Amino acid sequence: MNRGAAVLAVRQHRAGVLVDTNLLLLLLAGTVDRKLIGQWKRTRTFDEEDFELLSDLLEAHRGLVITPHIAAEVSNLAMSLGRRDHERFFELFAGYLQESEERLMAVRDIAVVDVFARLGVTDTVIARFKRRRPLVITDDLPLALHLESRKLPVVNFNHLRNWAA
Repeated sequence: MNRGAAVLAVRQHRAGVLVDTNLLLLLLAGTVDRKLIGQWKRTRTFDEEDFELLSDLLEAHRGLVITPHIAAEVSNLAMSLGRRDHERFFELFAGYLQESEERLMAVRDIAVVDVFARLGVTDTVIARFKRRRPLVITDDLPLALHLESRKLPVVNFNHLRNWAA
């Protein structure tokens, strides 16, 4: 999928857009201060061009979707920021959370899903939305392959990065 096709997919997908943890960290960090992009182990592979690509892609969104698991991962990883950046990051993150639709799955239901051991808690929830499946934007290859194999809406961000390069 090229950049134009990805933007069109985001724009046309009616059930919302879910940004996976690493990319949400990239988006928030880059918005606060581009120097923060490489702050965490999970965002060190990204650069300012990736931030621009993700920002452009999300300009076309039709509603954001988040899970408590993604929110918790982002929050925990961001706790290491210095005071000034911490306050700005969490102010922006709070706004993102307030404008997003929260999707839940009971933990007892997660543990019995066949992909739980392979994908983990957060990605199992993403893979098992029952209704109104959001378009998932991820850099997580196992998750992207799982969703693609089931013909579920997904944008593998790494494909876009390679296409743009």
